[in-house]
Amino acid sequence: ASFLHLLIKNLFFRQKSILLCRKSDQVSNKQKTDAWKKIEHDFNSRFPDNPRKATSLKLLYDNLKRKTRQTVAETNRSLYVKHLKTVAKKDKREINKTGGGSYKPQLTDAEGRVLAMLGDSVKPLENPYDSAADYFSKYCYTGVSP
Repeated sequence: ASFLHLLIKNLFFRQKSILLCRKSDQVSNKQKTDAWKKIEHDFNSRFPDNPRKATSLKLLYDNLKRKTRQTVAETNRSLYVKHLKTVAKKDKREINKTGGGSYKPQLTDAEGRVLAMLGDSVKPLENPYDSAADYFSKYCYTGVSP
């Protein structure tokens, strides 16, 4: 199955400039349909005993894309939770350093739990001109591409 997934990704990669185009006019849609037919032809020429239609290959690719996005989202969530634990430890150390005075933690327990549930939906869009871009590039996982 992983060989099949790799093959689909490679066949898709050859047509990606057409298939990832955001236009949806008649000409673009025709080009996309033709690209999927080309992928179907290439796939079926490699596996004549097990032919697949373009619709099933597109569905397989869409499922791979969805799985990749889920993996990235889960990784981001894990990294946020790890970061929250680090912040909580730092807060605890700061509380003990105050010598009995009051210290306001960066996040309350409730806020930490909500942030862990929200995961990467609270991550801002990438912007290299943003002063916080370095922070998000350190703590948010973006290494997997669909």
